[in-house]
Amino acid sequence: MATGPPIIVLVPGNGGGGDMRRHNYYGWLEHELLTRGYEVRLPAGGQMRDALLARRSIWLPQIVDEILEGSAELAARAVIVGHSSGAVAAMRLAEQTRLCGIVVVAGYDSDLGDKTERASGYFDDPFDFAAMRANAGRIVLIAGTDDDLVPFELQRELSTKLCPTAFVVVEGGDHFFDSKAAKAALLEAVLAHFPHEA
Repeated sequence: MATGPPIIVLVPGNGGGGDMRRHNYYGWLEHELLTRGYEVRLPAGGQMRDALLARRSIWLPQIVDEILEGSAELAARAVIVGHSSGAVAAMRLAEQTRLCGIVVVAGYDSDLGDKTERASGYFDDPFDFAAMRANAGRIVLIAGTDDDLVPFELQRELSTKLCPTAFVVVEGGDHFFDSKAAKAALLEAVLAHFPHEA
């Protein structure tokens, strides 16, 4: 059982480099949550190792052992806000780790026919959606209708497998959630489902 307010952990998509705060919505969301009193955690220097491939064998240990300090108590308070391949990492983490929750932003459960995705290792075995539901206190899935990298229909199908607490559809939202409306919807979802007072 988690004791204490939620800890928000931001996990980016693959392909980036350097401090993730400079990309997409990550720095903006960190700032918005910090100003509301949340504890927000990112990888050291804002950078995930193996940023291009985002391999499961590297990212999951980095999240657990470094960002969450190998602590089951911290993990039980953690809300993993994962974007794109970071969303896939959040789902895989929830299969094996008790968490406060996961926020799946532009998520998917197939390699999309992409060799980089295939090399990540996330799609080597079937997803255990029942384990995710059992381990994650709350699951929020957020999808943009105009995502040109992960088709919206694939994200809608994922929602039927994941059975999230909430499925937030951002009309006109793209893959990177960089529009004002998309960022606002993401922030509102985090605030509504993982209040700081929890």
